[in-house]
Amino acid sequence: MSENNNEFNEEESNKDSVNDAWVAVVIIFALTAIAVLWVSNQ
Repeated sequence: MSENNNEFNEEESNKDSVNDAWVAVVIIFALTAIAVLWVSNQ
């Protein structure tokens, strides 16, 4: 049982890492878009 739990936990950790990566990408993309719009409005 413990082995199955460890494998499950590792999979959950990987999903969390992927989610964090996507959040970072979205934030960077949003900031870039805002910066471009702000500069174009100057």
